[in-house]
Amino acid sequence: MKTKKQYLNREVTHREYHAQFVTNRMKEVVKQTFGVQKLKDCINKDKYLNNISLSKWEKLGCLLTKNSETRKRIKRTGSFWAVADGVCIVKEAAKQLIEEE
Repeated sequence: MKTKKQYLNREVTHREYHAQFVTNRMKEVVKQTFGVQKLKDCINKDKYLNNISLSKWEKLGCLLTKNSETRKRIKRTGSFWAVADGVCIVKEAAKQLIEEE
């Protein structure tokens, strides 16, 4: 498991750190919510997917990372769950979907 300390020390990338929390269920919900084509169109314009409103990412991130297992996994990295983590995790799920297409 990649730790929060490794991430903060830049020993692992933003994507590597958040990817460890992505599940197949998360990817399926992200896919159903936005559609892969929309995600592709958005990432072509902004690699950070900021052209989808932050409020949508926050709602989805809270919904998909609120389960105790995800939060336990985050805690095992030496961190704690925050809304920003949820956003980063679901954006990573979106990027994985795009790459898998």
